[in-house]
Amino acid sequence: MPRVADDLARRRAERRPETPAERGLQGAVRRSTFGLISPAPGRRELELNADLAAIERRFGGLRQVTVVNPAVGAGKSVAVTLLALTFGRRRDGSVLAWDTGEAPDAPEIQRLDGFDALASAGSTVDFAAARDELGAAYELLVVGTGNDIQSPDWQAAVDATDQLVVTVFGRHESAESAARLVDLLERSGRVRMVRSAVTIVSLPHSLREFDAGGIERHFAARTRAVVRIPYDRALEDRPIDYRQVADITRLAWIRAAAAVADGL
Repeated sequence: MPRVADDLARRRAERRPETPAERGLQGAVRRSTFGLISPAPGRRELELNADLAAIERRFGGLRQVTVVNPAVGAGKSVAVTLLALTFGRRRDGSVLAWDTGEAPDAPEIQRLDGFDALASAGSTVDFAAARDELGAAYELLVVGTGNDIQSPDWQAAVDATDQLVVTVFGRHESAESAARLVDLLERSGRVRMVRSAVTIVSLPHSLREFDAGGIERHFAARTRAVVRIPYDRALEDRPIDYRQVADITRLAWIRAAAAVADGL
């Protein structure tokens, strides 16, 4: 049976040695008594600690995460940014968000909040050659693909991936596009890649016409993990201001990054 990200976090948490509580009610008790009373961490803190440990661990070489869904507005750019930011802030950099779906006048690496960003579509950059060069400077590439699955860059990015991430962003059209892509990848011989993929389902403002449960069950049966991201108005802004992102949303992206890290 496929496992969702929360199950992975729980299993990792059960294997970790117990440490004094830092968060929640247990952490408040420890601080208020200056450590005289030091309760064990609660379940949520244990799971968070396990997720952070997964994000921070060394991968032993260059790894590539590739974010896919050919539909327009499927949340690829948001996922690339938030995954790169979440990894980068916990790994002291060494993370590059590489968007091959944009069309800049010239490719240029920019330093952002804990990670670097590169947009190279429409330029003369050759994906395979650029990846080899970037591998000398970074431990993790989070690659955002464009909407043309027949393009050489799209195919090269998918072929080089270590962990596939499928995005579904707030509309049934996005879910249908993701499902068709999963079918196509399996037919092209990438069954193992699909089965080990992580699906990120970002919720819309209203769930009235969005069957989140049904969509999650569909992709849980086809991919390794499914992570739900709550609606957050801050994620609609460009550029995203991480200071405005709600704590519950940050925690969801930590769960998503940890599920990705489990495949690296």
